[in-house]
Amino acid sequence: MHGEYGVFIGLDVARASTSGRLGAEGQVAARRTAGNTPRPEAGELADANPRDRSVARWFGVCHVVGTAAMVWILVNLSLPALIGIGMWLVANLAALSVWSVAFWESIVATAYLLVVSALPAVLAVRERCLRRAGVLR
Repeated sequence: MHGEYGVFIGLDVARASTSGRLGAEGQVAARRTAGNTPRPEAGELADANPRDRSVARWFGVCHVVGTAAMVWILVNLSLPALIGIGMWLVANLAALSVWSVAFWESIVATAYLLVVSALPAVLAVRERCLRRAGVLR
């Protein structure tokens, strides 16, 4: 369920890490495409290398379209599926006997969803603490 977001975010992170200036210029181009570019950032884009500006133009459009597609997928696919699964889990946990298979399927599904949802946040907090302690750079 979270895979489609990971692919888009992963591509965005890979793009930002492989291109030093394109990250900032692409963000400015995306804001310009969306119609809200602050003046200092618009000046930064004007001072950029012509090659970076040409790439930033299409990157801005791709970024806006990709973000809109991810929002559409979230609203039309992921949230309805999550609501349906949640309703199924609550109904099974509330109504079924401990001796039924569906009850234990619901327990396993709940545990899986909690781990998948909570683990990225836990790892992010752990990494932040390690960075503050100077273990990670």
